[in-house]
Order: sequence, then structure tokens, then C-alpha cells
Amino acid sequence: MKLLYIDLFCGAGGTSTGVETAKYEGDKCAKVIACVNHDANAIASHSSNHPEALHFTEDIRTLNLSRLIKHIKHEKSLYPDAYIVLWASLECTNFSKAKGGQPRDADSRTLAEHLFRYIEAINPDFIQIENVEEFMSWGDLDENGKPVSKYKGKDFIRWIKNVCKYGYHTDHRILNSADFGAYTSRKRLFILFAKHDLPIVFPTPTHCKGGAVGMFNFKKWKPVKEVLDFTDEGESIFTRKKPLVEATLKRIYAGLIKFVAGGKESFISAYYGNGDNVHSIEDPSPTVTTKDRLAFVDMQYGNGIPTGINQPAGTVTVNPKHHLVTCKPWVMNTNFNNIGSSIDSPAQTVTANRKWHYLLNPQFQSKNISIQINDSDNDTMKKIKEFMIIYGIVDIKMRMLRIPELKQIMGFPEDYVLVGTQAEQKKYIGNAVEVTIARAICEALAEKLHELQQEKIAI
Repeated sequence: MKLLYIDLFCGAGGTSTGVETAKYEGDKCAKVIACVNHDANAIASHSSNHPEALHFTEDIRTLNLSRLIKHIKHEKSLYPDAYIVLWASLECTNFSKAKGGQPRDADSRTLAEHLFRYIEAINPDFIQIENVEEFMSWGDLDENGKPVSKYKGKDFIRWIKNVCKYGYHTDHRILNSADFGAYTSRKRLFILFAKHDLPIVFPTPTHCKGGAVGMFNFKKWKPVKEVLDFTDEGESIFTRKKPLVEATLKRIYAGLIKFVAGGKESFISAYYGNGDNVHSIEDPSPTVTTKDRLAFVDMQYGNGIPTGINQPAGTVTVNPKHHLVTCKPWVMNTNFNNIGSSIDSPAQTVTANRKWHYLLNPQFQSKNISIQINDSDNDTMKKIKEFMIIYGIVDIKMRMLRIPELKQIMGFPEDYVLVGTQAEQKKYIGNAVEVTIARAICEALAEKLHELQQEKIAI
């Protein structure tokens, strides 16, 4: 065992799961010996999966460290050659841009200051910090709780220097979990500290967005579709008991433009032939035939007649004779104006907001669905329905991503136990450190320490 971890702000166990599954040359190389979190159900979740660790249900600011120190000494007696790592996923809410323009809580922004007593008591060989990249902008707030631009980064620099006074050198990087094989493109700031005679090591990426072959071979980012359950299509956006709000409808429309129309808001649709029948107006038009079916919705049943795209179409019936196109679902992000990502890409950052992501499923064949543009529809709903008519879509289904999907997106195993309500479990997943990146950081350090040990032996 090369590394013994103390996991502060451990939550339900993202970091700990990465550490506990880390291996070097096929052997387990690290162990989580203690963890701290104030949330009882988060600790209950952590304990259910990592029962060998010593658990503290306590605020890190008030925890009596005597029991922790005694436990560390015991573990060191079992693994005398192991190094002590203090991991802290510091409070990020009041730094993150996900907070938007809301006031920041000045007190919670000072939680990093409480790390010093742990450093003094434990004297760890390594300190590893995870946070949002905006942590680097830590500075003074004005009377309204808003960051003062001229003080941006002042407190961050001061804090870094104060940690280094304990005998550490440091480096930091922003790492994308997808670059290490995760199902999310979550970016986080990692600050590593090491005693002056010990190395600072960042993991080497194994993946990139498009994949690459050459001097460095990279696998393609993992698509989130590998962990989504497509048998659960969700509920029609038109038959929900509670109508969708305007902001959500706008995101859905933007998603249709991006993921169905290929990002082109103006398009021509040809309703004949086979293959790709949708074209951007910025591209050459397809062959114009004598049937004049460009920019028409052709109702191929009964006495139906072609309808201009600037007019409401007749009712879309259950008789599936519209010219249909194919389209993949996409994942919609409800944060701000973000419309989401393709299922062929890693999911965007999972947040603690329980409504963070939806799966959108355009339906090109459906039973018992009839879509009609009504006078009572708002402007966005009319746009959505007009788009559906042009593209032959007869329904759009939507659902929130489920806990089993969210767990796998964040790197947790399918059988990982979470305690609490559905909302609490989703919060724990969103607050967790992505498992894959935690494992990569741990393994990179273990490998480097082994190399240094072998060099000493050779000398």
C-alpha cells in the first residue's frame, strides 16, 4: 500500500471510490482510512460502500482531531512505508459560475482556511485539492455579496502561499474528466501540494474529443449513450399534467435546431426520395423536381394537400404517412441557457440540482398522438410544432435522467449504494468528485513513487 488517504468533504464517496479502485501493476495501491462530512445520509452512503474507513459525521470546522490523529498513527503502523494524502474537495457553490449573479456567502468561501489545522495536526506528505476553476478568483466581496473585480484572485494567492509555508511546493491544472475515460466532460481545478522532497504528478490524458493517432494515441471521448436507458423514452411534452415553462420550451426548440437541423435555424426540407432529405439554406439546394416538393409538408393520406411551411399544417394523425427522418435523442441541460449535448459525447457537468439533465426523444412514429397548432399556443410552442411538421416529428418525449444513469455518468459502479430520498441521492451524485479522475490522480502518484523507489534501490 503506497498511499493512505484522508477524505475531507467526502460526500457519498466519489473521491474515495476512485482511490479504493486505484491500482498499480494490477495491485491495489491506495486506501481511504478516514473521511469527514457534515451530512448524515452522505456519510451513511459512504459507509455502506467503504465500511473500513473511519467516518466522522461532522463539520470540518468543529471536528475534534484527536481521534483522527490516533487512527492515522495506527494505520501508519500497519503500512509504515505508505505516504499520507490529505484530500479536500473544498466548498465550491459560492465560487462556481453556476451560482450565476446571486450573492456569495462570504463565510462558506473561507472553508479553505480551516484546512490549516488539519495540516498542522496530520503533517501529510501530500495535499490534493479539488474545486471549480473559479476558486482561483477568490477575493473580496462587496456589501451585496458580489465579487470585487479588482481583488480577483487575491485571497487565492494568499491561501496558496500560506499552505506552502508548511513546507510544500505546489502546482495546479484544470482537468477534464472526459480526457481520462469518464462519461462526463466535467472540468475541475486540481491543486497538488507535496513536501519539498516529494514529486507533484498529474495524470496523462488517455482520451480526447475526436480521438487521435500519431506520436500520442488517444481514444475518443466516451459517448454518454453507453450508460443511458433508451427503453425509458419519457413522457410527451404535450400531455404533461404541468405544462413546461417557457424557458424549458426555448431550450427544447434550441435543441431541435442544434441536434435535428444540424445547427441551422433556416432550412429547406424535401419530401421525396430516400436518405438525408433536410438541407441548410446555406448549402446548395437539392435537385428541384417537377413535383415541386421543396418547402412543403406533404400529407400523404385521404384528401390531404401539401401545406406551406408558413402555414399551420393540418392535424398530424396516427396514420404515419408523413415523410419521416431519423434523429438521435439528446441530453438537455437546464442550467442557464445551456441546451445540452449529444448522446455521442460525454455528458456535461452533473450538478447537485436534481433537475440538471433531461433526455429528449423526438418521436418519428407514434400511436395515439395528434399535434395541432392552436391559437392558445405561445410563440415558442408554435415554433416547436412548425419544426415538427417540417421534419415529420409527431411527438417529443422528455424525462429526467435516472439515478442509475447519473451514477454511471459520474463513474460510480451500478451497485453503488446511496442512502436518502431521490432528491438527496441526486444531490450526492452531483456534488461528488468524478470517480475516474480521482482514480487517475491517485494512480499517477503511485506510479511515480514506485519509479523513485526503484531508482533509489538501483543506486
